[in-house]
Amino acid sequence: MSFEPLPLDTDWMRWREEQHGLYETLAGLQDSSRLGYVHGPEIVMDEDAVVERWRQAAHNETRRKDAINHVYIHVPYCKSICSFCNYERLRPSHPDLLKNYADRVFRSLKSIGPAVEPMTWHTLYMGGGTPSTLPPKLLKQILTAVDSSLRWHPKSTRSFEFDPAVFNEAKLDVLMEHDFSHFTFGVQTVTASINRDHNRGPQNIDMVAKRFEEIHARGITNISCDFLLGLKGTTPDQIVKEVEQVLRYRPRWVDLFFLTPTKEYVDSHFDGSYEAFWEHIKPFHDLAPQLIREMGAKHRYAVRRGHGHNIVLYRRTSLEEAHDDRGLFAYTQLVDQQRRPLHLLGLGTSARSMIFGQAKIECRDPAERGDPDGAHYYEGHEWGLEGEVRQFLAHVLRENDSVDRAMFLRIFGIDIVEAIPMAVSAWHLQGKVTIDEDTLTIAREERRERMRTLLWLLPDVWLDHEVRRNLRNQASQKRGQQQAAK
Repeated sequence: MSFEPLPLDTDWMRWREEQHGLYETLAGLQDSSRLGYVHGPEIVMDEDAVVERWRQAAHNETRRKDAINHVYIHVPYCKSICSFCNYERLRPSHPDLLKNYADRVFRSLKSIGPAVEPMTWHTLYMGGGTPSTLPPKLLKQILTAVDSSLRWHPKSTRSFEFDPAVFNEAKLDVLMEHDFSHFTFGVQTVTASINRDHNRGPQNIDMVAKRFEEIHARGITNISCDFLLGLKGTTPDQIVKEVEQVLRYRPRWVDLFFLTPTKEYVDSHFDGSYEAFWEHIKPFHDLAPQLIREMGAKHRYAVRRGHGHNIVLYRRTSLEEAHDDRGLFAYTQLVDQQRRPLHLLGLGTSARSMIFGQAKIECRDPAERGDPDGAHYYEGHEWGLEGEVRQFLAHVLRENDSVDRAMFLRIFGIDIVEAIPMAVSAWHLQGKVTIDEDTLTIAREERRERMRTLLWLLPDVWLDHEVRRNLRNQASQKRGQQQAAK
């Protein structure tokens, strides 16, 4: 399909560029993937309304046949809150909180389970937060309820995320009983002083090694972990040496994520200066990829690099192990990774659910509305095909420079140039895009410039809504500061 750019109004282009500048000033350039979550006004639904949405999805035979279905159990508690964390609504764990949390998960399963009876579920992922804060008895009760309420594919895959400081053999026993075969944990750094500075406790290499040994002893080799590139107090050389220490235990892969500069982190570690943060992280972008490539080659690990977001070290043999040892499916919340439509059933406070082409919603604690004994309620957004397309492209073009047109058409049933004509026309006017029969390609850019380019994906109304929302938040913060100063 040939592409004819739209004639863009110069006044509109000027207004858009002004809005882009306002958005950058107010929200900061954090990560391109965030643009996939910019939206208009929220909708609020009770659990009955959510059950009906799932019932509609379950009885859509065409979509049900094409989609991969995932379950995500979110445990919004941690032993402590890391200063770099960019997830909202996490809280330190407490026995009473954990019991109330589990009771609401049971209640949601009782409501939603019958509605999704026609659906087959392919993966289960327990994340957070920190699922390993759950005591063994409660963990077993939750997993038993999930297994009895949902229909599972015989080759489904199960993954568990844990903090090495709050994990033990008793919890591992429960997970093995329920067929978990992939374990992943956040290392971030093995320098105890840096961990303490970031409110993580004194985690070190000995603690990490012990967890590898415990899981390996159960015959599980599908273990992954992640590090952060850019923590205050670290250097590229230091983190690469730490990763090399962990490679002794043969993780299936290691994700190295470039730190996302939340406002809270920049305020607490860089005196509120984003420029100071970007100056600090620049050597990680410049030096770490080559250092990691050289180190990985020594240990027979290959490297896959994202577009300024992350670097993945993976064992060369794992190319032959693309599917889990015991299952056929890989968990993801992203259509760009699955390359098929997906549904995601989220269980637990703050868990996201995604009903492809319908809605994206997040589970909320009824205590926030003064009803501590009530059912969950949900906040979110109507999410038609336009929203699915934008989120897909925000992630694909964060990591890559091109999009395969045939793949895009297969997923969404529409060609990319028809799906985002305004953005493609703006990129064409700026000389940033080339389009041929097979691909749409954006000129190579550094991380922040790519974020600016992808702002053109946002519809006018949602961009304007986001700018106004940030302006209101800024004004509210200023009033609060003035009142506190009195």
